[in-house]
Amino acid sequence: MKGRYLASSAGLCGALVLGACSSVVVTTPAYIDPSYEPAMLSYVAKHGPLYTQVIGNPFGEQAQIADRVIATALQDAQFSGRPLTFVTERPADYSSPYKVIVLFDPAPAAASGRICANPDQPRAESAGDKVSVMVAFCNGGAAVASISGFAPEAATADAPNFDRLMRQVATEIFSPRSIERRDDNGDFEMGWNQAGAQGTSS
Repeated sequence: MKGRYLASSAGLCGALVLGACSSVVVTTPAYIDPSYEPAMLSYVAKHGPLYTQVIGNPFGEQAQIADRVIATALQDAQFSGRPLTFVTERPADYSSPYKVIVLFDPAPAAASGRICANPDQPRAESAGDKVSVMVAFCNGGAAVASISGFAPEAATADAPNFDRLMRQVATEIFSPRSIERRDDNGDFEMGWNQAGAQGTSS
């Protein structure tokens, strides 16, 4: 299946005025499906919060802090129209086909193109203070947008680099400007190793 990839923008630290970067946050090119339009986000927002499924949270007792960082980073991305609300606890009456999946520590064999249909993708052991994520915006079993990335010096859920990483991936997959800059290059069956080789940093 042909997909569309968007080269990640660099310079998150300057854009968000987060202060000097002590480390590098790296993301792969974001996959943006041809069907994805900014108006889709307004449609989703009109029907309530967007469930964000967090898989493999590595922060132990700080899991709730990580959930809050994730939800805040997603919510603060530049959406068009009605703002979205993200929740990491699935509402009892949730029936929307849309959701976000955040998979921590994806293994080399994990594939973002299949994560929506099969969230149980292979995972690797945590690598010291480096945090890796694979994030997908799903419509049922299909990924509308997805991206992978990692950040060193992110051993705790409140580490600045973890926040930077989540804000960068959120901007890449939810910014209307990113969606509108799609091109026609790439195949979507990209695994972590293949995608990581093409990654860019901030």
